[in-house]
Amino acid sequence: MTIGGVIAAVPKGSPVRRCSLFTLSLALLSSLACAGGARCGEGTGLVNGECVPVQPIEEEEEEEEEETDVVVEDTSPEATDPVIVSFFPDISAVTEGDAVTFVVELTDPQGASDIAIGILQAPGGAQYGNFATTGGSTFTLSLTWEDLNEMNAIDFELEEERVFVAHFVDRSANVVEANTALRLHCGGLAACTGVCTDTATDEENCGTCGATCDQCESGQCYGYECVEPSASIDTCDELCASVGRTCGGDVCGGGSTTGWIVRAGTCEAITDYRIVGDCDTPFTDGYDLLGKCCCAG
Repeated sequence: MTIGGVIAAVPKGSPVRRCSLFTLSLALLSSLACAGGARCGEGTGLVNGECVPVQPIEEEEEEEEEETDVVVEDTSPEATDPVIVSFFPDISAVTEGDAVTFVVELTDPQGASDIAIGILQAPGGAQYGNFATTGGSTFTLSLTWEDLNEMNAIDFELEEERVFVAHFVDRSANVVEANTALRLHCGGLAACTGVCTDTATDEENCGTCGATCDQCESGQCYGYECVEPSASIDTCDELCASVGRTCGGDVCGGGSTTGWIVRAGTCEAITDYRIVGDCDTPFTDGYDLLGKCCCAG
């Protein structure tokens, strides 16, 4: 059999022969068509002048980017230090005879048993005492007015604000501190070494703590000063000024006299004298052994 100048020999009567001849005829016809400049059919392509089957190019599907939540790992160190939540006195002010309780609310990641010690201190580090736990995270310490005075003498003219420090240490030597303040007062009076005192009349603390005198009036200390008269000392005004005080009139003697000019005796036991009535009264001639005048200040 001749197809397009090509002889194909196939045994007669064979099914394969008939199929092969048909397939071969198609291929030859396709080749002749391509060679003649015809376009290749669907599913074929021109390769070296022949139309040959080609595999279609499958477009790659774009992979959708899967959106995922970004998880940021917390790398910060776990808290281990104790924390003072609050620190306060149970009353805001104390006076002589009172007591105060200091209360601390504290948390610790390891529990209250991790606290090694808690101390109530003054700002300089002096210790009032140790806190005691009342269960859980609460610590307390009670002090009396006398306790406060023993640690640091209570001396003021009107009142004092005292600062206290809560100092806690855990078993890993971590330290935490907090401050609070407490008002100390004597109801308008002064305090002298922890004793509420009226310095207007107290002869041991006249005008101020520790100033002693024979007579205390309105905070002024009155007492007798006895010196030897001189050319510059001729009155009680001058005599008191010579010792840094002022003439107080007749306050020292309870209203009897301002002073004396002494001719015989001593300051403690005068035997011959004349009375000085006023602060500016000149001393009498001849009584020049001693001058004794009531002075203030």
